Amino acid sequence: MNVSTEIKTRLLQGITSFNQLKHVHARLLRFDLLHDNYLLNMLLRSSFNFNGNTNYSQLLFTQIQEPNIYVWNTLIHGLVSHDHFQESIKCFYSMRQNGFLPNFFTFPFVLKACTRVLDLRLGVELHTIMVKVGYDLDAFVKTGLVCFYAKSGRLDDACKVFDEMPEKNPVSWTAIISGYIEASKFKEALDIFKTLLSMNLRPDSFTLVKILSACSQLGDLRTVEWLDKSITTLKINKNIFLGTALVDTYSKCGSMEKAHATFDQMLEKDAIYFTFVTDLPIRLDVAPKPSIFPPFNSNLILNPSHIALDFPLSIPSSTFLFRHNPSFFRSIRWDFLWHLNANQAQRFIQRIQKILQKLIQIIFIHLERFYSLIQKP
Repeated sequence: MNVSTEIKTRLLQGITSFNQLKHVHARLLRFDLLHDNYLLNMLLRSSFNFNGNTNYSQLLFTQIQEPNIYVWNTLIHGLVSHDHFQESIKCFYSMRQNGFLPNFFTFPFVLKACTRVLDLRLGVELHTIMVKVGYDLDAFVKTGLVCFYAKSGRLDDACKVFDEMPEKNPVSWTAIISGYIEASKFKEALDIFKTLLSMNLRPDSFTLVKILSACSQLGDLRTVEWLDKSITTLKINKNIFLGTALVDTYSKCGSMEKAHATFDQMLEKDAIYFTFVTDLPIRLDVAPKPSIFPPFNSNLILNPSHIALDFPLSIPSSTFLFRHNPSFFRSIRWDFLWHLNANQAQRFIQRIQKILQKLIQIIFIHLERFYSLIQKP
């Protein structure tokens, strides 16, 4: 067995540690195999599994003598997967400067990067290239375009691309629905969702969460109840994300009984409980009785993946909990803070900033009232 075959076998078996990765990399260097794009592409793909900051992966790429389109795609994919969107866009430009045309593996990942950084110019340029090279008929590529235009606020373009799709998948349906919701066209989003169901297509939980957010904005309790029955009829699993969305939507639409009943049916309740109790008082605009809150886990564990991070904490609810159940916040394990990635940490900080801004506003309102009172004769 020659060295090339031996390394290929090792890579196919899977690399389970960073030390193994460096060992294989060293063997490629020692036996002058930096021209073997097949082996290098496999190694590059594996490198993204052990390197959160992607520095080692990018170092490895610079050592490849003549990277082909597959190697470029692997680098762009890895950078996008690690939320390094600007770097992935720079790599795309470098790839183009080296004379490579993107293919149907390139477009979706670069479009995702454009969507996240709202690079409208590059996104439109990609669309032009797709049409020229004939990739605009690919369903995977089209879905990326729908997501890009919808997120960029160009709903008309998103609808045009969506209508041209011969086969629409759940991601494309969710993208166009999200576009309407972000444009505050909630009734139109509901109409599209009903069209989806009329075609006997099965929505996923992410689509349902989006539709429930539209119902929350409309305060349409009847539609929420219809959605809840449809979820049961279609035998869709009420996972923690969908369950939390249902509890949240019922409470926003004024049906605390339904919210409570939905909560009781859920198997996973830690994050739902956190969301439920921290947002409930602001919905009711009063301080509810302590008995309305369900019993909570005395060792509540929050996870970065829990949807509770995407729900606002409220000043009234926090005050109420401290007053009636001061052990609540002490019982929460905040270990998840050490495991947040950059985007999650930024969102969490933004939530805290909003709370502080709200608190400052409340303080100033009370100060103005107090000042007006003492000024009266």
